[in-house]
Amino acid sequence: MTYTWSAGITPIVGTNTGTVTTAGTYTVTVTSTTNGCTGTASITVTSNTTPPVAGLTKSNDITCSQPTATLTATPSTGMTYAWSAGATPIFGTNTATVNTQGTYTVTVTSTTNGCTATASITVLSDGNSPIAGLSKSNDISCSQPISTLTATPTTGMTYAWSAGVTPIVGTNTGTVTTAGTYTVTVTSTTNGCTGTASITVTSNTTPPVAGLTKSNDLSCTQTISTITATPTTGVTYAWSAGVTPIVGTNTGTVTTAGTYTITVTSTTNGCTGTASITVTSNTTPPVAGLTKSSDLSCAQTLVTLTATPATGVTYAWSAGVTPIIGTNTGTVTTAGTYIVTVTSTTNGCTGTASITVTNNTTPPVAGLTKSNDLTCSQPTATLTATPTTGMTYTWSSGATPIVGTNTATVNTQGTYTVTVTSTTNGCTGTASVVVNQLFCCPIIGNLGVSSPASCLNSNFILTASGLQNMGSTYGIIFKYSTTPLADPYTGGTILGTVLNSGLTGGGTTATLSTSLSIAGTYYLYAILTPDPSDINCRPFKNNSIIIIENATVNAVANQIVCNGSPTSTINFSGNPSGVFFDWTNNTPSIGLAANGSGSIASFTAVNTGNAPITASITVTPKLTVSGVTCSGTPTTFTITVNPTPTVNTIPNQSICNGFPTIAVNFTGNVTSTVYNWTNNTPSIGLASSGTGNIPSFIAINTGTLPIVATITVTPSYTNGGLTCTGVPKTFTITVNPQPIAIITSSSDSLCPGESGTLIASGGNTYLWNTGATTSSISVMVTVNTSFSVTVTSSAGCSSVATKTIFAKPLTSCIPPSFSNYVVKGLHSSPQFTDPCTCIGNGLFSEEVVVTDFPGRNWFINNTTTNPSTLLDPATLLPFADGTPLIPVIPVPARTDGRIYYVLNGVHKDGIGYQAFFRSTTFPGQIFPTATTPLSNKCYYPVLNGFVEDYTYCRSSLPIGLSSTINGKIGAGNFTISPVPPGVTNPITSVPAGIPAGTYTISYNPKVSIPPVSGDDSTGIACTISKLLKIVNTPAQLTCNDLLNVSLDTTCQALINADMILEGNYGCYDDYSVVLKLGNQTVPNPITSFYSEKH
Repeated sequence: MTYTWSAGITPIVGTNTGTVTTAGTYTVTVTSTTNGCTGTASITVTSNTTPPVAGLTKSNDITCSQPTATLTATPSTGMTYAWSAGATPIFGTNTATVNTQGTYTVTVTSTTNGCTATASITVLSDGNSPIAGLSKSNDISCSQPISTLTATPTTGMTYAWSAGVTPIVGTNTGTVTTAGTYTVTVTSTTNGCTGTASITVTSNTTPPVAGLTKSNDLSCTQTISTITATPTTGVTYAWSAGVTPIVGTNTGTVTTAGTYTITVTSTTNGCTGTASITVTSNTTPPVAGLTKSSDLSCAQTLVTLTATPATGVTYAWSAGVTPIIGTNTGTVTTAGTYIVTVTSTTNGCTGTASITVTNNTTPPVAGLTKSNDLTCSQPTATLTATPTTGMTYTWSSGATPIVGTNTATVNTQGTYTVTVTSTTNGCTGTASVVVNQLFCCPIIGNLGVSSPASCLNSNFILTASGLQNMGSTYGIIFKYSTTPLADPYTGGTILGTVLNSGLTGGGTTATLSTSLSIAGTYYLYAILTPDPSDINCRPFKNNSIIIIENATVNAVANQIVCNGSPTSTINFSGNPSGVFFDWTNNTPSIGLAANGSGSIASFTAVNTGNAPITASITVTPKLTVSGVTCSGTPTTFTITVNPTPTVNTIPNQSICNGFPTIAVNFTGNVTSTVYNWTNNTPSIGLASSGTGNIPSFIAINTGTLPIVATITVTPSYTNGGLTCTGVPKTFTITVNPQPIAIITSSSDSLCPGESGTLIASGGNTYLWNTGATTSSISVMVTVNTSFSVTVTSSAGCSSVATKTIFAKPLTSCIPPSFSNYVVKGLHSSPQFTDPCTCIGNGLFSEEVVVTDFPGRNWFINNTTTNPSTLLDPATLLPFADGTPLIPVIPVPARTDGRIYYVLNGVHKDGIGYQAFFRSTTFPGQIFPTATTPLSNKCYYPVLNGFVEDYTYCRSSLPIGLSSTINGKIGAGNFTISPVPPGVTNPITSVPAGIPAGTYTISYNPKVSIPPVSGDDSTGIACTISKLLKIVNTPAQLTCNDLLNVSLDTTCQALINADMILEGNYGCYDDYSVVLKLGNQTVPNPITSFYSEKH
């Protein structure tokens, strides 16, 4: 097509559009480029350029009391308002607000034609604030507790004071009594503007700090006390009675005890402060007293003087007294009268006391005499001191006092002294005397031996006792001889010498420890050394001792034994005659005691561990003579006990013939154990004996009964050449024979659909390749098929048998009876079902199923014999003759091997049909053999109460709901979606008061599943839903006058009310849309009228 536009139109090149800028009627001529034919169309464009009327007013000018003015444009409908800068529009109105002076403009625009007009107005401002000032009469102090505040006086003003100010009514003043910052607000009565001023009033009411101290309290040493006030500048001081002020200072003095006060007055603010202090007096003297520990004497050369103790005092002593620092005592060493002065450290007062000390130092007179000198006949002398009353006697070493007398005795020569002490004054006197010793022949009283016998090289002790007259010269020599000596001073062998200086017991005893290294009997002697010159003065004493020879034991052989076995008896032997034997064992756990004497009897050796145990036995030979026992050199031997080896328990095995056994690994508790085994049945494939583990081998049993072989394993362990065996254990290997699997059949060939039976035998359990586990199975075949079964004996051994069932040709098979063919559901007699699946729009889907074996190829029969016919020609059935049924393998698969042949179709609400089928497998046969119409029909319910897609006002609610199915009242419930607030499903009506909107009303029927056959019952019913529109109260509509319409390529256009009408639709109002071509209404032959109900 090409487009030619009338004058005034500017075409847009390459399109079917053009533009105009002035009112008028415009025409387009459309020319076909194919046949040159033309068509025209016209349209009128109108013009509206009338500007709106603009006006502007203000509510007020701006002042402090009216800071905002409202501007109002002249109101008109169909206008928009645009304000100049500084104006704040009030949305949706013709007004705006301003808060500053100036000229403001509003632009009014018509929403109809877009034309504009403007208006302006000037807003004035009076915002001058009054001048405010504030002064104070004074700050606050103790002498001026009130301050007057005065605002700068101005006419035409009001004054408002801040908190804390007491205004003086009718004036510009106010008073305050506390410190702070105070504000006055001055408001103009002309324009409402305000001014403020502030001033700060300070306060000084702090009293001066008054304090009072004293130099001291009154005492014996301080009779005047100075009182001092705390020094402060700018103050005066006033003292209470009794104080003598020191002029020009802050001090005064007192001489008597009492409480004194000072008043301090500030010269700045007149405030005062007071302070008091108490002065006490203490002039009481301390109490003085003096005692002495004793008077002076020879026994008491120092006397302690003690003053009466008191706290808070010091002590001063007279000449001759040595004070003991820090105490109330002093000491003197000469006779005389002594004084102590006691001074109080508190008040300085003093007290005194005195005492006299005397002296007594006269010594006693001492004298000493002896009764005789010492001789052999008079071995003791008595010493006697000069007797005096009131004396004690002290003797020098060696003298033995006779208690309660002035005498003592001595038995050795020497010089002896007595000290005589006065019990009165402790003074002493001494006297001495010499006692001489005259010569006597020494005496040896006895020679003792520590034991009558002794071991070789073992010490024994010789003791010479009862020695007398040894003086300072003689000692003792000890000798021995193997034969008796007539004169031990000239014969024998010296064992040892004890000199005079080595004698003990005051020279009365000589002791020697010695030993002998050769066994035998020895004669012992004690003589003097040096030899006395007088041969008649050579005393001696004798004794004897036996030296015991060493005992010996013969070597003992070591033993090795097995745990639980007896050891060999051990008999010890040795020398000399009379020897006996003691032994110790370091490992009693072998079954032998830790120690014992004599021979070791045979005992049962013990070793419960897993390694050899070696016990060391030490035997010591011993010999006893005269009650003395001597031990010889010990010897050691060992007893080794080998452990008992064990073998683990071996589980029995049960193996099928021809299968490998499980390898047998022997273990035990003892390392290096050897395992020897025997087998009583070598025919199973295992040797009759062997050593070590038994590897896996192929079990053999060619018979029909199980063979049980018993294997005995014996553990052994060798150590030290001795082999020990443990407890043998046995286990069995049972070799089971293989079962013989056999399959027998009821028939080796079957027709399609014919069932046969296979029976397996020879075992305990059966597993077919079909998955069956019974001994017999039922089979059907369509092709030659092999069936196998695994037969398992009670011992778990299995074998397999196979059987092939051959499929007979169809020509040789008799057609099955009608009962072989059933439809979906596996009913006992041939029937069809009508499940009626709802698919909407009054239609239902059908699924008719024939159950048969695979490969039968079922078809619709629509020939003259038993044709498939319809009960209503409008339905989509019947199918054309020969329409195949679709084979479907059911899931899970059927146990009889059959599948489904399915026919899917569609029929209308409430209509049934009858169908017949045939199969190429059974030529000339029609199934079923009688007419079987589907009597069960399917229905959609009818929902009553409102018209679908109709618009309802909220005022028309509620709407009652009901339903029928096939002309009968339906059983079911109604639901609404979305569910409005306050409504709960199910519902019986559309309730009043729900919000406007579009809702879905659904009816849910309650109908049982239809029977397979029967009369014309209700049958299945489907859920149905309808839309319901609800709107609010109608509003007036406006018409969008003219609407340009463009036709599509088929010269058609779709126009609806929403394109024409503006606003909300009413309820049940009819509106029409009329098409015009130019100024003419489109004639009726053109479909140009569409009516819509709103």
